Amino acid sequence: MKRTYTLFQQYIARLLLISLCLQSCGGGFTNNPLIPTRKEQIASTQTDTQSILPQAHIQPLVDKTLTTQGGHTITLYKEAGVLKAEVAMNAPQGFSKSYDGLGVYIEQGSELSALPRLDEQAQQRRIHFQLAQGDNPAHIIIYKGAGLMGGGNPDPTEEKEEESDEEKETYQQDLQAQEGNAQQLTTTTSLHTAIEKGDIMEVKKLINSKVDVNARNIKGLSPLYIAARQGYLEIIELLLNAGAAPNDKDEYGYTPLHLAMEYNHMEVAKLLIEKGADINATDNTGNTFLYMSILGFQLEMAKQLIELGADMNANLYAAVQKNDLEVAKQLIVLGADVHAKDKDENSLLHWTVRDEHIKKKNQIKIIKLLLKYGADINVKNKYQNTPLHWAVRNGHIEIAKLLLEKGVDVNAQGEYNNYPIHMAVGENVGKEEKQTEIVKLLLKYGADINVKNKYQNTPLHWAARNGHIEIAKLLLEKGVDVNVQGEYNNYPIHMAAVKGHTEITRLLIEKGAYVNVKGSNGCAPLYIANRNGRTEVVKSLETIGIMYLNDESVERDDQKAVESLKKEAEQGNAVAQRNLGFMYQNGREGLPQDNRLAIEWFIKSAEQGYVYGQTNLAWMYYNSKGTARNYHEAFKWYQKAADQGHPNAQCRLGWMYQNGKGVRKDHTKAFEWYEKAAEQGHEKAQFDLGEIYQYGWGVAENYNKALEWYRKAAENGDQAARKRISWLTKK
Repeated sequence: MKRTYTLFQQYIARLLLISLCLQSCGGGFTNNPLIPTRKEQIASTQTDTQSILPQAHIQPLVDKTLTTQGGHTITLYKEAGVLKAEVAMNAPQGFSKSYDGLGVYIEQGSELSALPRLDEQAQQRRIHFQLAQGDNPAHIIIYKGAGLMGGGNPDPTEEKEEESDEEKETYQQDLQAQEGNAQQLTTTTSLHTAIEKGDIMEVKKLINSKVDVNARNIKGLSPLYIAARQGYLEIIELLLNAGAAPNDKDEYGYTPLHLAMEYNHMEVAKLLIEKGADINATDNTGNTFLYMSILGFQLEMAKQLIELGADMNANLYAAVQKNDLEVAKQLIVLGADVHAKDKDENSLLHWTVRDEHIKKKNQIKIIKLLLKYGADINVKNKYQNTPLHWAVRNGHIEIAKLLLEKGVDVNAQGEYNNYPIHMAVGENVGKEEKQTEIVKLLLKYGADINVKNKYQNTPLHWAARNGHIEIAKLLLEKGVDVNVQGEYNNYPIHMAAVKGHTEITRLLIEKGAYVNVKGSNGCAPLYIANRNGRTEVVKSLETIGIMYLNDESVERDDQKAVESLKKEAEQGNAVAQRNLGFMYQNGREGLPQDNRLAIEWFIKSAEQGYVYGQTNLAWMYYNSKGTARNYHEAFKWYQKAADQGHPNAQCRLGWMYQNGKGVRKDHTKAFEWYEKAAEQGHEKAQFDLGEIYQYGWGVAENYNKALEWYRKAAENGDQAARKRISWLTKK
């Protein structure tokens, strides 16, 4: 009796035989040229065609047009001595696509001369078109017999192949093994045999004798599996009523339902589902039958599966996770929901950017597809994160750019109230160069640099904590508040000090960070650096005289402070130069009061771009300290400091425009600079802005706006603003 194998078992056997054949050939075949069409799990497809036949044997296929499984049309041609294929896909309107230059893989023993003479149905059973999956390119496989997903029963007109002597011997060994087993195994084998013959009476008899209806034969197949493959509806009903397991799987993970669908036994499939078969069961590679049907372009079968209850959305998730663009397209057209979410409320868009390490080929295309069909770009998951949060966290620059171009909210709050810009400078990121580019991108699209998360930390806090020096520079250039309080009252300089980021510590000081400000538990940055053994940070603070002047953990020593400052100032340290100038200006720490020396050091500091050196120098010129009064020079240095975002300099610049000091009077410019300073919380600028609105200087009079800014100034402690509010509200 000739044994029956599943199509997939036949396929694996053929693959192994061909592999052995190639290995025996020697002479340079280093890769198996035949690639599994359903799973793609055994080998990777090569780009170049490798025929396992002599080139003379492929001549019957050259310039021939044939039909593959799924109804796709291929035209075969020879290029550089090997067979190639051009494919015109049989797909719904809008999804049709052509391929050219595809590799052609031929199973040994294929009768190529007969292939063009076969009808389309017979050709489809022998020729398989496999789409690209992951790194495996699209390709064509020509089988000796029917392919893996031929659809329908085998062709009864095909000539039966003779079993080899080896197969006959193996079969006889199988029979002998069965005969040597206990009676139950013999009876079970009889049940399998009765089902294969379609002998209902014998099946009933065996079931009534209480055989195990779930026992497997020597091939590992259950009776129900065989009945489903054969399409015996009545026998299947008998087996199910007798307790056969509808979701029993073979060694490849296929269930009886898989077999019923593969052989197009729809009534059997319906019965199995009715009796509890899982239509969404996956095989050993994690694919459902619906997924495989679409992958093989058997769209009619896919529609039938959907009608029977197959979960389109779960398969769409699988397609997105595997980056199978074509499968995702077909599922959406068939009705899958682009708004579907998983148990954590992650959308399909979230899944496109979830992976942190692997660069996936079709990510951008899949995102565009989902957006085209209406996916919500600002959708939030259970933790309130949007796809943009994940894209920037995982370093996906191109995806972040696409989402921003499509209008995603750049300032959406996510988990712990973190904004996308927080995620871009978090500790779980990749290379800083990539993250810096993402921060630039976010800023280009309007990201707020001073936003605080649940713990009151700004992006600068995170950049300082995580040592992202380039991001810190970028944020400071854009005017981020260098002296903003965060979690436990810590400032960015505390974050840099506790983590030992010396370069960032010095950068923050240069940009005006308060070096003796008290943070967590009342500790200054120097104390924190000492306590945590951050010796380089300690040295940085010591070298500008901070230790001897400001820190309560050491004995104050004016002489050492001055010596330290002079040494650093003479070596070109802009912060030390400004501090030394400040000491001379005010006669501090044992130095004589000397405005001439003060202005010399302020000039050195200011010319290096240190914002506090610039504001001190501007004040000296404005107030004729150590030099003749010079409004033009004062204006120049206030302008430089204002351009760096210094609120006091911005306010002074507004006043000079308003009053024509060092520059032509311009109320519009005055308004612009007052507004910049006021928005940073500068109370004097807020009061001045209130006056501009009250009296209509350069803008239309607006009492409501005037009151709004007076109130903000009053909240910040401005007494004049409180009096003005009282006066206006009495009018």
